[in-house]
Amino acid sequence: MVRKIILFFIFSLMAWSAPLQYLVRTTQANTAFDVPSTVTSWAAGDDASTTVNFGFSFPFNNTTYTQVILSSNGVLNFTTANTAYANTALSGPVAQSIYPYWDDLIRTGGTGANGTITYGTMGTAGVDRRFVVTWTNMRHYNNTAKRYTFQAVLYEDGKIIMRYLDSSDADGTRAATNNPGATVGVQESGTNYDQYSYDAAFNEAVDVVYYPLPIIVVTKNSCVLNDPINGTTNPKRIPGATIRYAVQVTNTGIGAASNVFATDALSSIFNAPTIPKVATGACNCAAGGGTASGSVSGNDITINYGSVATGTIAAPTRECGYFEAIIK
Repeated sequence: MVRKIILFFIFSLMAWSAPLQYLVRTTQANTAFDVPSTVTSWAAGDDASTTVNFGFSFPFNNTTYTQVILSSNGVLNFTTANTAYANTALSGPVAQSIYPYWDDLIRTGGTGANGTITYGTMGTAGVDRRFVVTWTNMRHYNNTAKRYTFQAVLYEDGKIIMRYLDSSDADGTRAATNNPGATVGVQESGTNYDQYSYDAAFNEAVDVVYYPLPIIVVTKNSCVLNDPINGTTNPKRIPGATIRYAVQVTNTGIGAASNVFATDALSSIFNAPTIPKVATGACNCAAGGGTASGSVSGNDITINYGSVATGTIAAPTRECGYFEAIIK
């Protein structure tokens, strides 16, 4: 009796970066480096790593982490340290990694001030709390005249920002003929990764941003509320019966979905359907409920769910849209 159902999602993002599963990449005009009020300085040696705490749970690859492994070579890892000085194209040697600027970097050597690596947490919990790592004035091992300044920012909601100081040499190009240029990107697994740049120049005047994606599943069912013969006691789908449809959207992704709506088109055997209602939580066709949210044009229904908050596989976020129609 129902010919079709079409689900639409609208996101305010300009890029889609397959084959990542949980993130999408875009770029923006470069923003000022974050400066936490309290930072820790790490006196890293060559090809070194250290494990540090975020101070919150960070969602990545459908898992949450409270710690990250920093590498002096411009890499963040979540499982095993990657201290390799010879950067490669992605995928890299360690799954679940972030590469703000993977290259053969070192704090000391050459002339002038040593480089620094600092980290700290800033912002308000549940609003804009974030973990900030800044590599400042780092040198290349094979060309100590080159200086690199860049930053990685990991937000509590899963967003990642990579920033580059335009006046430094962090533009992705080779520092020496026997070394490739830097690797920049994100890797969720050995097969799911996004390479923004490898051994190629890029524009330091933009931030590279990864946003968490929602993962939306839609299901639909219906129930008979009443009919002219049986009333509400075991009603049947006969002429005059009132049918309620329940269209559920479920978000198991770490990103919220905005402007979510569904359209449905009933066949001509139905009278004009009711204005749809949307309720928070899993569908309960028999109970119905909710607040009017959507529109009807003839037998075409649009259900407007608005925003569907972030969820997880273990604790999904659900919204249900209900509408009713009478069989002619």
